Amino acid sequence: FCAVSIASVFRNKDIQWSLKTEKMQQQLFYTLLVQTIFPILFVCLPCGGIINFPLLGFGLNVFPNLVSASLTIYP
Repeated sequence: FCAVSIASVFRNKDIQWSLKTEKMQQQLFYTLLVQTIFPILFVCLPCGGIINFPLLGFGLNVFPNLVSASLTIYP
């Protein structure tokens, strides 16, 4: 929701941004996206996989090591 709201403000032609302000706001927006995507990739998805793989019939031989490695990469 926040990303869509921010993008719609940037696309609004009624607001006159200076070039420097627009560039800085775009950099902050990309930083926000990266700060959102990294925890999902390295924390939520591996932990969710560990919880859901046994329900889907997959074994857990390799995945516990992958989750511990992924959790150490993020912080």
